[in-house]
Amino acid sequence: MLLAGCDGGGGSGGKKAGKAGATKSVYPDFHYRTDDVTGPAPTAPARLPVDIYLDATLSMKGFSRPQNTAFSSLLEGIEATVQNATKSSDLRFFKYGRSVARMQRADFVAARHSQALWDDKGFSSQTNFAQAVDSTKAGRVSIFITDLFYADADANKVVAAIQDKCFSKDIEMGLLGLKSDFDGYVADVQPPVKVVGSRPLYLLVFGSKANINLIFSAFRNQPYAQADEVLLLTKYPVKSFRVAAPKARDSKAINMASARNQFADLGNVFAFNWNADKGVQGTVDYAITYEAEPFTLPISPGSLKAHIFRKESAARDSVADEQSLTLLNPTVDGGKIAGKAQVSLKTPEKGYTAYQLTWQYDNLGKVTLPAWIAANSTADFSQASPQEDKLKTLGLDNFVRNLAVSSATQFEPKYGRLYLVFIRK
Repeated sequence: MLLAGCDGGGGSGGKKAGKAGATKSVYPDFHYRTDDVTGPAPTAPARLPVDIYLDATLSMKGFSRPQNTAFSSLLEGIEATVQNATKSSDLRFFKYGRSVARMQRADFVAARHSQALWDDKGFSSQTNFAQAVDSTKAGRVSIFITDLFYADADANKVVAAIQDKCFSKDIEMGLLGLKSDFDGYVADVQPPVKVVGSRPLYLLVFGSKANINLIFSAFRNQPYAQADEVLLLTKYPVKSFRVAAPKARDSKAINMASARNQFADLGNVFAFNWNADKGVQGTVDYAITYEAEPFTLPISPGSLKAHIFRKESAARDSVADEQSLTLLNPTVDGGKIAGKAQVSLKTPEKGYTAYQLTWQYDNLGKVTLPAWIAANSTADFSQASPQEDKLKTLGLDNFVRNLAVSSATQFEPKYGRLYLVFIRK
């Protein structure tokens, strides 16, 4: 990552760079950007093509009941719900198991009351999820109706398929929880387990963040949805952010530079004059206040990492540097990232040292999942399991955690950025 070579356009972190020319003339090769933090501005979708996939493996068979259920309401009304959300008449229906097959709408809807869909044991006994997600595209919406019930080995294959076919192609993912009456066997464990009761069901949605949110808005209003059971794994978890970075009161060696006025339109660039006669250390109190997208992963100091790059006036490129600038007392709370940035200055006379600080989701850090994931998850699913565990999803928490790590590794989601410039006269 370079401080040099980025575009000079504005973003959600500040106003447009109306004085970018003046900035560049004073500090060549120093540019500002936030578009990779907040993402491109959303645009109104045209008619949106939608593919709907029904899980035809045996653990889903018990959802199909003679009476009306949440599952039957979902299958019967999904076409109208999607069309209202996306203004689309381009809907296609599929079933997936050992392979993927196109379905007629009438056959899809009939599965709400008829279990004939699951009678082909060769098709329904296994899941080839890699083939099922092979046709996902950012410009389409793909909705999977599934119980997400997998043994560990199969769950790892599904995560790998989503990484390869979706995340690596910038296709984002949403998860929405449902519940429906169930009476049947879950055969993904041996021996199969008889389950009777209200069992979790999910909509797994692939596409762009904007289009996934359209689907969320439409389905969360449906009576069969669990409105609070929603998760979005996105490249851009932040809608906008604001930055404050005054010098600390006890920091005597630096003062706000007059050059700050030249960065005023940029919003997150903070320039300071360094008086070497008063010491070689400067401290800045930084605070980033961000507006998060709804339903994204909770964050904490353990799940964020600050990536720090330094650019010297005499150098062509920036370099990673976590030695000359360190972050003290970091906090993350209520949409605010704050702490102290302490810098050891060695800038030559009439030169400057600039730092880019970007807070990014740490794929090696602590992953905190929404509470509803744990509430729906069990590690104990067998014939001898308590009844309440039979009405949960095997290993859902580990499955979603692995998806979260996979998406963070690929997307590198960011939560804010600021620049600090130290000028020696």
